[in-house]
Amino acid sequence: MLLAVSVVLVPHWLNLIPLSALAAILIVTGWKLASPEVFQRMWARGLDQFLPFLATVVAILFTDLLMGIVIGLATSAGVFHYGNSRPFGR
Repeated sequence: MLLAVSVVLVPHWLNLIPLSALAAILIVTGWKLASPEVFQRMWARGLDQFLPFLATVVAILFTDLLMGIVIGLATSAGVFHYGNSRPFGR
């Protein structure tokens, strides 16, 4: 809510923020969300959890946030479908 109000009321002041400062905030936030510990935890949960996670992270890095999430959801649906389409005896 604060961000939306700031964009409407003080857009000139927001444009004075250096892009390098915003980039630094994004890098720190991204590091906390996808740190090596998170990769290890996802790997420990199994390949069916790790593949969609990895696909999402890579897609976000090479495209944008929305497309990365869509690719991650599609990968997750594919892994889910593959896991549920195998016969039980094997």
